[in-house]
Amino acid sequence: MGKALPPGSIIRVRFANDVNLETGQVVTYVATDRIVAHRLVKMATSRGDRYVITCGDGTVCPDAPMPVSAVIGILTEIRNNGVWRPVPPPQPRSFGFRLMAYLFSRIVLIALWLDPRFSNWVAARIVETRAMAVRGVEFVKHCARRNSPRQPVPRS
Repeated sequence: MGKALPPGSIIRVRFANDVNLETGQVVTYVATDRIVAHRLVKMATSRGDRYVITCGDGTVCPDAPMPVSAVIGILTEIRNNGVWRPVPPPQPRSFGFRLMAYLFSRIVLIALWLDPRFSNWVAARIVETRAMAVRGVEFVKHCARRNSPRQPVPRS
């Protein structure tokens, strides 16, 4: 959750099953090697099993779908610097950001309907592709700054 849930924060989680989960809530779940707290984007069924698709507030890339059985519950409060506060709502995002996030989550959802393992692969490729694109844009900006004409220094 990045800025909304800084490292070292303490959290309160209300245990919940899939009946209590709603799009927009921040859910905690057990990933391979850690506990993740991300906003619930979609719940879906594939091959008879229920899954959640989540996404961090600061990214357009959804997480790989997780079985509902991996969900611990709903994040209700965050304690940081000794103060408990409710989970903040998502930050307002540009139309382009929201559109990309929607498209990426739908691609992962369609892949989930085809095969859960395939959806994990697709989600990982989306994250990798976005990272490459960001690095490419940063490289172009760096080159543009290096090659920009320098302003002449006024002589006194």
